[in-house]
Amino acid sequence: MYRGIKRFFLLVLVAAAGPLAAQKSPNHQKMYPVDSEIYDALRALYISQGLALPSTTGPWSEGELLAMMGRLRSPEGETERGLYDRLYGELTREHGAAKLNLEASLEMRAHTNPDDFTTQDSYIRPWNYTKPLVEAGVDFYFGPLAYGLLSLPLAAQTYNGTVPSPDGVRELPSSMGYGPGAVSSNVFGLPPNTGITTLDFGGVPYRSLVSLGGDFWYLTAGRDRLSWGPGVSGNFLVGDHLQYHNNLRTSWFNDRIKYTYSISSFAYPGSYYDQYRIPHPDPERAAQGEYYYGSASDPYIRQYLVDHSGVTLASLYYGWNPVDRTKDDALLGVNLFIAHRLEWRVTDRVNVVLSEGLIHQGANGQTVDPSAFIPSMVLHNLYRKNLMNSILCLEADWTVMPRLNIYGQIVVDEFTMPGEKAPEEDGTASPPACGYMLGVKTVFPWGKGMFTGSFEAVYTDPYLYLRSEGVGSAVGGVYQGQVAGNRGVNFVVANRYRMKDGGFLYQEDFLGYRWGGDAIVLNARGDYRVFSAWSAGANLMFMAHGTHDKWTAWDTVYSSDSANSPRNYAAPTSSHDTANHADATAQARNAVSYTTAVSFMGSWNFWKTLSLYGEADFVVVANYGNIRGNTAADVQVTLGVTYSL
Repeated sequence: MYRGIKRFFLLVLVAAAGPLAAQKSPNHQKMYPVDSEIYDALRALYISQGLALPSTTGPWSEGELLAMMGRLRSPEGETERGLYDRLYGELTREHGAAKLNLEASLEMRAHTNPDDFTTQDSYIRPWNYTKPLVEAGVDFYFGPLAYGLLSLPLAAQTYNGTVPSPDGVRELPSSMGYGPGAVSSNVFGLPPNTGITTLDFGGVPYRSLVSLGGDFWYLTAGRDRLSWGPGVSGNFLVGDHLQYHNNLRTSWFNDRIKYTYSISSFAYPGSYYDQYRIPHPDPERAAQGEYYYGSASDPYIRQYLVDHSGVTLASLYYGWNPVDRTKDDALLGVNLFIAHRLEWRVTDRVNVVLSEGLIHQGANGQTVDPSAFIPSMVLHNLYRKNLMNSILCLEADWTVMPRLNIYGQIVVDEFTMPGEKAPEEDGTASPPACGYMLGVKTVFPWGKGMFTGSFEAVYTDPYLYLRSEGVGSAVGGVYQGQVAGNRGVNFVVANRYRMKDGGFLYQEDFLGYRWGGDAIVLNARGDYRVFSAWSAGANLMFMAHGTHDKWTAWDTVYSSDSANSPRNYAAPTSSHDTANHADATAQARNAVSYTTAVSFMGSWNFWKTLSLYGEADFVVVANYGNIRGNTAADVQVTLGVTYSL
């Protein structure tokens, strides 16, 4: 059956692309994804030969990977020589006008605690690793400069998330593959993915793009996963845990310098935070100037709209950009992540990388500032609390000797500059919001494969990636900080997925580090891989995570009710003193949670078309949910088989 389908597609492609069949010059514009085995092999060879890491800004074009190979010496050892030859053969093979790729995968997930571990956030294996049941893709090559990828998966809904609700309590939307049951799969039609409506109509395609480039540059537009940085447990500015970015990106590079400029578009927060402000239903609290916040589905809001039919929406709406709007255009707006990144190979052994990013939100009736689209602009200088928020990341790596690399990252979201109010001195100051990472990687050829090992330590401040909305609420003229539902221009973004009940889920994730702020993470990993054949590995992670999450409301250092009551601004926190956009009970959190996860993973490719893969994660969380004395444990198993044509 699969062979017949493949022949049919090939006949269509040959008929449609006949004029392009003869390529006069090689085309090296194919884009390799961030989890590419080709890049992993190149990185291993770099460390083994004593070179600083190759570019950590993925994805990469085939031409760029070939340029990376140009820095390598011809290996002397049999293992490295064989790997080098396989890589060169892969990157220099000739392409026709089009190539059909067809994969069919069966994947099963099981875990022992479906009561506590209910969303993909509680799974150790990243949820976007899930393979679709069937994925048909076509690579197009147009002369030497242009490349296109169209990939259409037939996938069951596997995402499972939380959404803000009118009463501020987390709700699980209807569905899906992770959490609610002990066993799930990627097969629609099998529980819990019963019925045609469990197909992922709203999230696909996960990867589809066009690219134009040459020997030292490329411009690509489409949908793909991104990853910026050398981290193993994650990266600070752009992490690879997001299912996709809707992205326009260009990179220019030579032997020493690589510059990348990138624009990603995410769902506008007004689409999923539909918040209104009315006088508080309690007359005494309303007399003190206190307001009540909720969505249009909230019974208090709904009744207020009925009782005050002459009141316009503009006077009720309390969002990030409170401007005049009607019921039809209240949710319109843009949410862009604009960033540029400069990688400098100072010496053969040392890299220094500087990245700057900007979240730019604009609602209907507001102008998107064209200054943000100037590649040479200092994005921090565009900061405006209601529209733009900037972030800065500095990275470096040093291969001290062959087979030993040291790397680090520092991210700055909020930092006290000389002359500004310091948190230790002024209770109305902004809390620090930074992150720090230090790690080491090693590589050893052994037998027919390569052993790679790493150890990484990460610290993130509690308010990293969070921000004030710029319009504080007041009771009796005293600043109360951020209120639930008014997130501000922060670095929590959302992709949209269609649910089986016909609604939409806006899955929110940190744009940068997967585990967010308020965390200390230690991660050790070891892998042995015979490239293109088999692999086996183990990972040990320990995480101390405070009470703050991606829905924590930002606030100043001191609380409003007492000048002697400091906010937590050192991680990990043991209390949640502010509001929370998705959990009205967040202030009940009273302890640091401690997660220990031991993971074993492996893969085996055989018959050239068939591969097996799997992972087992043993997880124990002390003070689960940041509640003292709660303990939860889970065994999470993923098994899959893929047939490729």
